[in-house]
Amino acid sequence: MDREGLHMSVQHQSSTRRSVIWFAAIVLCLWLGTCVGSWAQSTQGVSPLFYDDFGNPQSGWRVGAGRDAQGRLYKLSYQDGEYAFGLLADYANCWAWAPIAATLPASFRLQVSVRVVSGTADFGFAVGRGDQDHYHFGVAVGGGYYVYRVTSGEVSSLLVGTGSPVLAGAVHHLELVLQGRDATFSIDGNTLLNFQLPASNAPYKVGLEAGSSRGKVEVRFDEFSVTAM
Repeated sequence: MDREGLHMSVQHQSSTRRSVIWFAAIVLCLWLGTCVGSWAQSTQGVSPLFYDDFGNPQSGWRVGAGRDAQGRLYKLSYQDGEYAFGLLADYANCWAWAPIAATLPASFRLQVSVRVVSGTADFGFAVGRGDQDHYHFGVAVGGGYYVYRVTSGEVSSLLVGTGSPVLAGAVHHLELVLQGRDATFSIDGNTLLNFQLPASNAPYKVGLEAGSSRGKVEVRFDEFSVTAM
């Protein structure tokens, strides 16, 4: 083979090698893309620690009528695939705990959809050890947000702020992210407050809470979830 033929043969082999390398790189990228895509989807689709769409009653949630410490009547029930809080007297506060008391990690996210059917209500999340020892992160229909603590039946206000009014009848999305003692409370994707709990209440119980000091109300909750961070 003459020198020119040898040169052409070497070029052809080099070109073939480059083609093989490029083909292998493309295949590898496609494979990695598929794997990364599947991994991303799997992380986004992590099953929550607890979820309830309130389509059917489940153990752990309070139902029926009850009375607060002053004997004023309230009602908790399942209605039309939602969890309904009805206040039948002029004032009461009540809550319902999810049945996941000792299974929460140090960091978790609470989410729920909520709408006020009637009245001027306060509503939000309860986080703590139980009825007599918990924190309430809430918002009010008239505008504003707050954190209070219940200890042995005594209520103490820890933080109060003003904000845009919640629209009665509209569906709003509440979220509370708790990382150790650090809490972030949001509504409709807008952060209302960052707050550090004065003390750890782990292992936590979590639940929903509603009430009013301004007359009869009805609040509906739906799609409550607790997800590990």
